[in-house]
Amino acid sequence: MNPLDIVLKILGDADQFRSKVNQACIVKGLPPAFDGLKGNTDYRFEGFGVAFINFQPNLTFWVHYKPDSPQHISLGRFEIPISYAQSLSLVANLGHPSNTAVTA
Repeated sequence: MNPLDIVLKILGDADQFRSKVNQACIVKGLPPAFDGLKGNTDYRFEGFGVAFINFQPNLTFWVHYKPDSPQHISLGRFEIPISYAQSLSLVANLGHPSNTAVTA
């Protein structure tokens, strides 16, 4: 199972995850990274991790549009608030995810 599938499974209702990424796509004038539950293969999600921001665990990750091409655009780093239980589950399932890269 790829890391993005693990993340979506752990998050359960991942509407906030998809919505936040798609909103950034709209701002940059790009097609959505997610069409419903289906991911757009022109995007790469990488660097999954857990960061504690103001004592709140957050899922952190980077998103890139058409990486390794002349049309590459970085959408930047995203932070999604998660529960402490979800943060433990992510670390247990992904190990040290800072070097993880997947394509949607």
